[in-house]
Amino acid sequence: MASTMDTLMMNTYPNVTNTTSEPSHAEMFYNRHSLVIVCLLCGTSIIANSLLITLIRLMPGKCNSTHLIIINLLFGDLGESTMFLVDEIINEVLKPDSSCFTMIMDALFRLFDTVSILSLLALAINQYIGICRPLHYQSIVTRTRTIIAICFIWVVSLILPFMIVLTPLAHTNWQACPAEHSVFQSAEWIFAIVLIIEVITIVVLYMKALIKVQAYRARQSSYTHCANLEQNRKAFVTTMIVLATLVLTWLPFLMYRFFVFTVMRLVDEKSVTILHSDVYYNFICFLPLINTISDPIIYGVRMHDVQQCIKRKCRNCNGGKNGLHGNGTTCLTHDGTDHHIIYHGGQRLSSPKTRQHSNIELHDIISNPNKYGTGV
Repeated sequence: MASTMDTLMMNTYPNVTNTTSEPSHAEMFYNRHSLVIVCLLCGTSIIANSLLITLIRLMPGKCNSTHLIIINLLFGDLGESTMFLVDEIINEVLKPDSSCFTMIMDALFRLFDTVSILSLLALAINQYIGICRPLHYQSIVTRTRTIIAICFIWVVSLILPFMIVLTPLAHTNWQACPAEHSVFQSAEWIFAIVLIIEVITIVVLYMKALIKVQAYRARQSSYTHCANLEQNRKAFVTTMIVLATLVLTWLPFLMYRFFVFTVMRLVDEKSVTILHSDVYYNFICFLPLINTISDPIIYGVRMHDVQQCIKRKCRNCNGGKNGLHGNGTTCLTHDGTDHHIIYHGGQRLSSPKTRQHSNIELHDIISNPNKYGTGV
């Protein structure tokens, strides 16, 4: 949130704007064009996240646990970009002269941001269980437990925003919502610590999962579910790519603000120069938005289900009828039998059976379409 963070930074660190009597060229450029830049970045993020959420929801059948967690992560990214855009528009158009608005908008931004990073951690744990305990995955990661975990993520994510908004209640100037209150710095510290702990945890899980995958490959047998293992491994790699983009966007943002506007100011108040603000206004402040755009792109490219859904929708948009055979999906079940699922009109028509039974059911559907509700 550029405007909110800028207001807090300027009020907390007045030396940044008072080093010269005139604003820097970067600040003038930012004030003139930031709304256009933010609208483009936030608009792209909102469209990309909304589109991927819609595609996942349009997949045939119920969303599994992985899909639910990914949707929750995308909602976090969607909320971040929306709050960023709303804050920028209100500050540029209405120009509210109130630090209360500043703190509330920052609290909402932190809410969705925390939801996003905790969802990424939940996704890594989910995939770790799928790799290391594949036989017990269905009994451990149930739909009910996944929904409870998502609710827990939202409850935990509310702690940081409430701390930002409610801590100043004890302050004598609460009625003025002082933006220079140290609670903003405390929130950034907590968020940075949570981010570092999450990165370390996911890396440890990934290393343990990688060791398990190598062990499975070394003793491949008919009892090893190679297809499921490879799918879970690919999903974990996707999570690591998303984690890498999170680190590459948020870590420079947090570290730059910490070292430049906290450490350097403590050492020498005049050390924060126009050059530092130029770098911040032109580049650093937009990094969090890059992360909200990259997540849906990565999942859209890496998720096979999403790719199949896109292809199916493109075929439907072209006006061609794919027929029942074009919408069938065959995969390998844990007992080694062929699991043939037939989709027609976006509905799941057959239950897990052998290929022979599926062919019989297919003939029955064609002969008696009204029996399955597929007749015109």
